[in-house]
Amino acid sequence: MKIQITKLYRSFNDSNGKPFLTKDGRNYERVAIQVKEFGSNWLTTFGAFWNKNWQEGDIIDDVEVEKVEKNGRTFYNLRRLDRLAIMADQIETIYNWVQFQQSVKIERKQIEKEEIKKAIGDNEIPVINEEEEQQLKDIPF
Repeated sequence: MKIQITKLYRSFNDSNGKPFLTKDGRNYERVAIQVKEFGSNWLTTFGAFWNKNWQEGDIIDDVEVEKVEKNGRTFYNLRRLDRLAIMADQIETIYNWVQFQQSVKIERKQIEKEEIKKAIGDNEIPVINEEEEQQLKDIPF
């Protein structure tokens, strides 16, 4: 998913100034962003190396959003996409491009073949075997 950050909020403390703590007591950073695609809803995640340089206006495309319903409230959690999944998508894009190029090449050859048939009429189109090289005199013109 490709999204553009319109607002960014980072904090190690809640609104009362109390530090965010994990279940085992470690302090953590909370990152919240707003993006055009989700309107006024905040998308949240933990501060990490992959989002430490985010700024308002940045376009990010290596995240997925998970909608969570809890205690009658809706939350949107951001998660970094798996790098292998990203590479798999890129490989699939390249593969599809190559397949398309091959199909265009085949279509071009078919069109050329049809144009040659039209140009020489009903005469048979010579097939040149790479093992046996045809002589110029063998080709019907």
